Amino acid sequence: MARHIHLESASRDRYLVGIITPIIQPHMRIHMPYRVTMLCLILSLGLLAAGCISVDESTEVVLPDKEDGLLIHIKSGPENPHAVLMGLSLARAMAEDVNVLVFFSVKGIHVALKETPAFEYHGFKNSHEWIADLVERRVALRACPMCLTAEGKNAGDLRDGITQMRREDLFGFTDGRIVTLDF
Repeated sequence: MARHIHLESASRDRYLVGIITPIIQPHMRIHMPYRVTMLCLILSLGLLAAGCISVDESTEVVLPDKEDGLLIHIKSGPENPHAVLMGLSLARAMAEDVNVLVFFSVKGIHVALKETPAFEYHGFKNSHEWIADLVERRVALRACPMCLTAEGKNAGDLRDGITQMRREDLFGFTDGRIVTLDF
């Protein structure tokens, strides 16, 4: 709560100068009363203005619209398990509130392949469990077709529930805004 001090103009100036001057004067090489007084007044007005501002401490949490979408871009592979598993866990958590699309590309394409063994990281479920959970919840899981080709793989090499990305998948998974998070 703001504290208000009501003083007459002349006594307020003396009050403020009396508070600020002892703080500033020891740092000044030459005593310059006019400059110190003006500096004190300017600082005092700033402090008084700041003290009179009231802040609303209530915080309104705005939940996303169900029509909004979250694109989780997994570009890291098994060599960076923390990033991959964080992305998959966030996809799972957000799937309750918004439409989610998980897109595997670059090194992340290895996460989507059947041949890649499950990997873990401290406190997370393993990669195969996360993917199975997302498939069960009908979260869209898509792999970059060019990345598959670059690795000498095709759609048949993808884990169950993961398909190749099509152009219409990118904007068709949601009707609202799209927020993208890269992992």
